[in-house]
Amino acid sequence: MATGTLFDGTQVDLTPARPALANRFASVTLTHEDVKHHDWLCEAVYTRLAPPPKEPAMTYPQTRIEEIARVAHEVNRAYCASLGDCSQKPWSEAPQWQRDSAIYNVRFHLANPYATPEDSHQTWMEEKRAAGWTYAPVKDEAKKEHPCFRPYSELPPEQRAKDYLFRGVIHAMR
Repeated sequence: MATGTLFDGTQVDLTPARPALANRFASVTLTHEDVKHHDWLCEAVYTRLAPPPKEPAMTYPQTRIEEIARVAHEVNRAYCASLGDCSQKPWSEAPQWQRDSAIYNVRFHLANPYATPEDSHQTWMEEKRAAGWTYAPVKDEAKKEHPCFRPYSELPPEQRAKDYLFRGVIHAMR
């Protein structure tokens, strides 16, 4: 078994996340930069260190869910702009299907607080598939085509980051 020591002192079993790494090292010390740049490690931390629920799921009023969705949307929009994609509209101008999608995913994370970013992407894909969306290399709302409509493992890191950000906003605001 290979273990990792996170920057905060937390011990992580790396064997399930990266068997090849586990076979080469008995123990490694991981920095904040290691965690930030390795999705596999972030997933390991989410799935291995998530504590069991301590209380039943809370009920959130619709206005609070919409507020969380709005903030998550705006964080995503700002992140996309930082990547050079300025096609995202502000929440108040976003099409209803886009606002509904954000609300749907907020509800998913509130109901499943230990869901991973990959789970978030899978839920997004299921929702899009049900609405008739398919994969295409360029996003086309009219044709319901999206370049991220593919398995999470096939997404480039900058696209996977959006699922981490979305989840992080929800957890910060719940």
